Amino acid sequence: MIHTPTQVPRHIRRRASTLAAITVFLVPLVFTLVAAGLAAILDHWGVEAAEFGFGGLTFLTTFITVFTLPACLFAIPAMEIAIKFGKAGWLVAIISGVLVAVVLCVWLFKSDLNLVRITVFIGCGVFFGALFWLAARLSTPAAFVSDKAQKQA
Repeated sequence: MIHTPTQVPRHIRRRASTLAAITVFLVPLVFTLVAAGLAAILDHWGVEAAEFGFGGLTFLTTFITVFTLPACLFAIPAMEIAIKFGKAGWLVAIISGVLVAVVLCVWLFKSDLNLVRITVFIGCGVFFGALFWLAARLSTPAAFVSDKAQKQA
């Protein structure tokens, strides 16, 4: 949940955080491209109501993709520091994702902040924090499993 090994070499920490950031950026980008493609196909067939829905989804996923970049700029060093001190568990990643999302929400909507926007951003923070941790964990298991645990398995 919280604890990870502390004696992880720097190149392994860097690999885990970089691959996780790439994954967090690519997931909404792929959704954007798929939604835009579906919107174009439906527009070509003359289906306006469904095209409007996919057009809105394209806008939303483009917006999310753009704002994953500054979030990843924060998340890469934060993940490396967390791994270094042995605190890179999934709970820490989710809490960090929520904090980054709330900061982005306040920065974007400081004059027009409401509960719905904060809730949507918190949900995105939970999703992307968990995705970041899962991508790091699956891409670089050595950063999350101690030598003692590997010897016991």
